[in-house]
Amino acid sequence: MKQDISLREIRNMLGLSRRIIQGYEKEGLIRSTSRNKYGHLLYDEETLRRIVRIRFYQETGFQLKEIAAFIDGSAEAIKMRLKEQKEILEKQRNRLDRQIEIIDDYLNEGNDTKYEEAIMEMIREERK
Repeated sequence: MKQDISLREIRNMLGLSRRIIQGYEKEGLIRSTSRNKYGHLLYDEETLRRIVRIRFYQETGFQLKEIAAFIDGSAEAIKMRLKEQKEILEKQRNRLDRQIEIIDDYLNEGNDTKYEEAIMEMIREERK
């Protein structure tokens, strides 16, 4: 027999606050499976795995309402949504890499004019 997991245990395992988990419940993403003799909420292992996925989706930029819209969809629909998010993240990474490069160049060279030109070039490239 599988043993249910208390809210406290989930919080400790995943480093999440009670408020975060309550937010998942409020959005209808999870629900407790039972209560213990003290009335504390209990969750099964499937819900724990779902919380892990929800948290990962949040960390990759999805809002809870977006997650709610696709989490129970087909594996293909989830893959499609993740592919779209991956493209967004890759664009963000490229922008951050360029910003770091500009900062490094400025820190190494200290040339204000070159620094400002690099920033303007980055802005022009993004507008294309």
